[in-house]
Amino acid sequence: MELPLPAHLVSLPSHRRPSVSPAPATPSDILDISRFAGPNRRPLSGPGLRIFLVNADLWAMPEAERLLVLGLPSRSTFYAWVKAARAQAELILPADVLIRSSAVLGIQKALQILHISEAEGVAWMRGPHQAWLEPAFSTRAATSS
Repeated sequence: MELPLPAHLVSLPSHRRPSVSPAPATPSDILDISRFAGPNRRPLSGPGLRIFLVNADLWAMPEAERLLVLGLPSRSTFYAWVKAARAQAELILPADVLIRSSAVLGIQKALQILHISEAEGVAWMRGPHQAWLEPAFSTRAATSS
């Protein structure tokens, strides 16, 4: 649906007129909440947790960091998830845990793009930084809390 241009813009040549978009979409237009239903999370849960564990091992994340990144599930819950994921058993992770594991995958992908070797990316994750944008993070590792 094309919206009419204000009168003061109509006289502008077409190449100088700003584009006018339809009214912004509502949240329900953008995101279908059914995407987060259990049956839709099932095929993603096992692979998502397994790739999280691969990255956590690569980054030498201790148990406390793993739990923190996944939203602080109890240790027994975390290890039940790990056991199910490794056995490729039935597993439906909460939506927030899937989103968090997806964020870790995105970080790993960014490290692969930015660094020549896997070791260099891991060293960057664990090493101190000169944070020129934010002094509060200066000389701290990217993974420090």
